[in-house]
Amino acid sequence: MAQHPHLFVPTAGEAARFTSPNSGPREGISLPVRDRADHANNLIAKLEALAPEAAQRVETQKVSGLDQGFGIYLTFQSEPDFSLKFESLDLTRSGIELCSVKTNPDHTMQAAVFVPDGKLDLFLNRIVAYRDENTTPRQEGGPTRPKNQDLVESISDIKIAALEALWTEERVPFPDRTAITTWELWLRRQGTTDHLARLHAFAGQFNLIAGAQSVAFVDRTVVLVRGSGDDLARSIDILGMIAEVRMPEGNSGLLH
Repeated sequence: MAQHPHLFVPTAGEAARFTSPNSGPREGISLPVRDRADHANNLIAKLEALAPEAAQRVETQKVSGLDQGFGIYLTFQSEPDFSLKFESLDLTRSGIELCSVKTNPDHTMQAAVFVPDGKLDLFLNRIVAYRDENTTPRQEGGPTRPKNQDLVESISDIKIAALEALWTEERVPFPDRTAITTWELWLRRQGTTDHLARLHAFAGQFNLIAGAQSVAFVDRTVVLVRGSGDDLARSIDILGMIAEVRMPEGNSGLLH
């Protein structure tokens, strides 16, 4: 989580003795009982079903006048009362970015991830490897396990993300999508794309008013935007700029 200090997962910390991964037993997360082949094939089918919609969204982004930063948001969800291996979803070298992590009221854990155009196969390949390949034993005759087991077995569902998936307020319900609302947007800061400039350039196209002021962090830029949730959702589908959506707290001046 060092790369994402703004992400908070609502779980209590627990002290544990450090054990070298090369010399001691493996200490993985608690995983649901899975039928290896069935579970892998189920997730593969979900990703393959998402591919046409992902391609259509990228085409819409290009038609809208964008020349870079194409991609989609996905949500990965765990089983109730099980953790999601969300750290393994953050593949920054490939441009895949973990945006937000939260626990839902039904006790499932959910992660929203931005996936650049052409990178969906990276997840597909990891699931296929889980189904078909085992790890190399640490010593001859030693035990093996499915590759990528912690990640793949922690995933229950994969979907195209809606705006609500980026809402990280724990105590505030998501606003009425049709109501005009002031939103606190945490913009992505990755690669050469200037998401703040892109927001200002396209805000009017989506009936949004973007604040002139912003606050910059290491990997996020915070700016206020006013408009309906429906219009904000349309802007996310096209611009792919947002990592998190929150309710402003005493920063209304940033909108002027």
